[in-house]
Amino acid sequence: MPGQVLLGSVYRYVVLRTWTRILSQGHEAVPEVTVATCQFPVDADVTRNGRYILRQMRSARKHGADIAHFPEACLSGYAGADFPSYEGFDWESLERVTLQILALAGQLRLWVVLGSTHRLTGDHKPHNSLYVIDATGSIVDRYDKRFCSGDPAERTGDLAHYTPGDHPSIFTINGSGAVR
Repeated sequence: MPGQVLLGSVYRYVVLRTWTRILSQGHEAVPEVTVATCQFPVDADVTRNGRYILRQMRSARKHGADIAHFPEACLSGYAGADFPSYEGFDWESLERVTLQILALAGQLRLWVVLGSTHRLTGDHKPHNSLYVIDATGSIVDRYDKRFCSGDPAERTGDLAHYTPGDHPSIFTINGSGAVR
């Protein structure tokens, strides 16, 4: 039913449906987009986090979602909170589980906004990123957190672990216009 909000426990997701609305100019109908906002107890175990994500993607699609939105660093875990640093981080596991998520997004024909960590080359700290995955299972954009907390010497907060991004991300889902 349009406008319905399905609430689960804190470890579930919330499905929000937008009403089909009429634009003031031209009275053109805008397609409905259903968003599943997902949450679970994130920790440093990428494989465990991935199992939660895959399960919630299936559930989101079952409940009619067009897109599943996950929190920042939900796949990788959050450096400084879930683990002390990226020293010894299992990048291969992160890549393997990311590929599983991409494959399932394509199978389900589900858009996904996935919080993770994007590895940079050389001695650069990674980005705290949101990957935008389309319904074919392809990454179509990446938003890197721009406003990171911490001191100017980058010894505390996000800046101790992450390199800030430098641009916003705008994408279109099912022809429904820009999502920011």
